[in-house]
Amino acid sequence: VMRFVEDEVSEILAAREMSGVQRRVRASGAGEGDGDFNVAGSTTSREVTATYRKDECTMEIVVRLPPQYPLQNVEVDCRKRLGVPEGRWRRWMLQIVSMMNSRDGSVADAVLFWKKNVDKEFEGLEPCPICYSILHPKLMTLPAMECPTCHNKFHSDCLHKWFHTSHKSKC
Repeated sequence: VMRFVEDEVSEILAAREMSGVQRRVRASGAGEGDGDFNVAGSTTSREVTATYRKDECTMEIVVRLPPQYPLQNVEVDCRKRLGVPEGRWRRWMLQIVSMMNSRDGSVADAVLFWKKNVDKEFEGLEPCPICYSILHPKLMTLPAMECPTCHNKFHSDCLHKWFHTSHKSKC
């Protein structure tokens, strides 16, 4: 199966992803606004590089499609991450891999999700203390539920899951 996917399927899917990412990013208007956002894809290297420049900060990620894509997980690498803590970067990269592998997302979805998180980071919004993301990975919502004890803001889904699995009803 792996050999068949590598020889017959993966190359076609990778080419479709590469052509779709440019089109989706342009259609979303992601290149407009305060920052300079560029996306470049290469069918030969099977990589998509997204670069975000705002003021004097430059951030860059690379999404790499493996030879057995979609049976093998995509690889996400951050090349530049000025101003964002390493833990938050790792969380974003994990969410991108999860989005593409378990939620049938595309490279364009992943790159746009990353850009939205970076935008919110520049706006000064604090991430949800449970999932460590500003945007909820599934619902694309901001943390809005404020805890009366600690005054942190959480995504409602994250808080519900935390209460359910911890069997606690307070912070």
